[in-house]
Amino acid sequence: MKGAVAEAQGRYMDAAMQSGDPEIKKKFAELTNIRREIAKMQLSKPDDKGSFEDYRNRIAELQKQKETLEAELSRLSKDFALEKTIGKADVKNISEILPKDSAYIDFARIKFYDFKTNKWDKPKYLAFVLIPQKEPEVKLIEISDAEDIEKHVKAYIQEMNRIKTIGQIPDKAALDKAARAIYDIAIKPLEKYIKGRKQLFISPDGNLNLIPFEALVTPSNKYLMEEYTISYISAGRDIVRFTDTNIAKGDALIIADPDYDMGLMERDKMTKEMKVAKTIRGGLSKDVLNISFDRLPDTKQEADTIEKVLTHKKKINVKNYQNTKAIEEMIFSAETPKILHLATHGYFLNDEELKGSSETRGITIKLKEDFMAKDETINIENPMLRSGIVFSGVNASLKAGRDDGIMSAEKILGLNLKGTDLVVLSACETGVGDVKNGEGVFGLKRAFILSGAKTLVMSLWSVPSAETTELMTDFYTLMSEGRTKAEALRQAKLNMMMKKQNPFYWGAFVMTGKPE
Repeated sequence: MKGAVAEAQGRYMDAAMQSGDPEIKKKFAELTNIRREIAKMQLSKPDDKGSFEDYRNRIAELQKQKETLEAELSRLSKDFALEKTIGKADVKNISEILPKDSAYIDFARIKFYDFKTNKWDKPKYLAFVLIPQKEPEVKLIEISDAEDIEKHVKAYIQEMNRIKTIGQIPDKAALDKAARAIYDIAIKPLEKYIKGRKQLFISPDGNLNLIPFEALVTPSNKYLMEEYTISYISAGRDIVRFTDTNIAKGDALIIADPDYDMGLMERDKMTKEMKVAKTIRGGLSKDVLNISFDRLPDTKQEADTIEKVLTHKKKINVKNYQNTKAIEEMIFSAETPKILHLATHGYFLNDEELKGSSETRGITIKLKEDFMAKDETINIENPMLRSGIVFSGVNASLKAGRDDGIMSAEKILGLNLKGTDLVVLSACETGVGDVKNGEGVFGLKRAFILSGAKTLVMSLWSVPSAETTELMTDFYTLMSEGRTKAEALRQAKLNMMMKKQNPFYWGAFVMTGKPE
């Protein structure tokens, strides 16, 4: 059942946020603390006095406590969750909620078992297409063997990664060649069903999570976003969430231009001055201690411009924290914001160590077990630790073996964003995470969705900072003029495309969740 894990976690998180049951709230608080402790330990080295065996046993003990609490919360929140469960959503429910001019496409990467040979066949991609109508019908189309489409996805990603690996702008012709091949395999078989539609709701699976469908090239040599407004969902059941009209009454919260070199004493002083509670600390491996994040000066202009748009055109009160005030405690201590905009570096933990720069927002980190005799990559089992966002003081914090200034996806699960209308992650690779077939992308996207955000805008690769600032400013301006969130993002990308046709500059930002 596609997205079932995320849905199960979402149910007890939803219950904890809305239920008046003190036992549910207490257990959810315990779960949040244990998650943070696991995140701290799995990114740290054992104490000097402790052995690696003790360290591993402690993590296993915490993991067991976490699973026990999750099971208890699932049981306690069952009655509450049943009232609002999206698991009961059927084709008719989804069809009635979808805009009449739209189509829903659900991709599935699956294996079939051959009972004649008693072997599993090669994995394949299927597509389920639903057109909203009085008597809705789901069309099932076999797309291709997984390897056929994934080789083109790999080619697209490798070309896009040239900026990180060799410092060169990706070649537009190479990107378009791979994008056209993906279109011919994944979209062309669906053309007769989606022709004449204006909006596409796409639920990717497998490696299709890693590409923007907006940048696929059609037979008329246009990009797909020139013909459709596209947004993404994790599974069809998520469409039922579109009916929730509850919007948080809090302010818009902007955090931008963090001072990554801020000293620890200054950072501790700032948390006291701002009267915010500090987040849990934790040591990091020595390889990570050698990494530093460069300032993103363009994000100050981005934040100030967005504040003006929201204040004057949308009449929303804005809290804009920059420089030394751009610390993650501002998010955890704030009332649930109506809009949350984070303009900073993002990161994704990988097996390869790559450089981050002030020109693009983001970094990829390699962790090693430096506290052991052998030099090998740590196997971090929890994918929610593989991605995160950084804030003021992170460089000094890393040097001191602390995790102040880092907000991992695991930490984000402790946020209450129920009713937050929009979260924008104006940082690189924030939409990336471990791909788990049937469960979408495990990363910041999943964390923010489970925390209650209605809509997320995030990126799939490193984007030049100046272009990001321009696109984001355009996006908010268009929304303030009455465009829906999805329409505003599409138009902002089209505007950027008119100036720079290479999808490297505009294709990374994608929208997940409610498009209005």
